[in-house]
Amino acid sequence: MKKKLVILSIICALTFAMCACGSSEDTANTNEETTSVESTDATENTDAAESAEDANVAADTESAADETAAATGTLTFDIPEGFVESEENYYSCEDTTKLSNINYLALENDGSFDSINSEILMASVEAQLEEAYGEDLTLTLLEESSYEVDGCRAFNYAFEYEMSGTSVRQLQCIIETADELHFITFTDINDEGFYDTFKAAADTIRFE
Repeated sequence: MKKKLVILSIICALTFAMCACGSSEDTANTNEETTSVESTDATENTDAAESAEDANVAADTESAADETAAATGTLTFDIPEGFVESEENYYSCEDTTKLSNINYLALENDGSFDSINSEILMASVEAQLEEAYGEDLTLTLLEESSYEVDGCRAFNYAFEYEMSGTSVRQLQCIIETADELHFITFTDINDEGFYDTFKAAADTIRFE
């Protein structure tokens, strides 16, 4: 059962990644179509000027990305009292009778942050859980908000459901940086009383 609950703590982030793929492919196709209809009648001098301009824009963009990465630093947050890092980026309760946990995952930023909302995420999580465990589930949204973490865009949402007689309440925070999407998922199992503690920990998310 414990292994099953560990999986629940990371499936949100993995589902986000799957949702993001479709958005990225659509963007890539649009860019390809736009490129194919560009005029080919420009002179060599114009082409050279445009190439130089493109190179400057690319350099400026890369420089801005480097500055953003340098400014954000390393993502961190205050680990709640009584929790320890039992595996890399996975925090469990020192009281082994409790199953609530925290999971951190970083994925490559594919530019899909704008296309995600709680409705899409919850529908995808529900579908993935039902397929994995063969149960009909109902996810209930508790809260959601968009905000910033040290100048980086962020979004969090919380929901609850019951599976195999186990009540689950999850809060996931998603933070976008130039290169990565960061996911911190707080999972309160069977109303063990950590939800408010997890919300307080989420408020400490920062870059150092």
